[in-house]
Amino acid sequence: MVRREPFMVDGKLRQYHQVAPVLDKCKTCYESDPNPLCVTGCAAQCLKVGPFEEIVKEAAGRHCAIYTA
Repeated sequence: MVRREPFMVDGKLRQYHQVAPVLDKCKTCYESDPNPLCVTGCAAQCLKVGPFEEIVKEAAGRHCAIYTA
């Protein structure tokens, strides 16, 4: 996914990814973990967001799907 620059909305930091819904995180939560809520809240820790080259390296040898935008 392509991460757009976060911006403030009503005192909260809003993050936007091209293929995911808009997700809100407060500044404190964002500073401790800049990943979007879908990654942070994934109990299986199976969601990753980042540059394509890094995701491909991490996915090598695994059964997974990579989505790009």
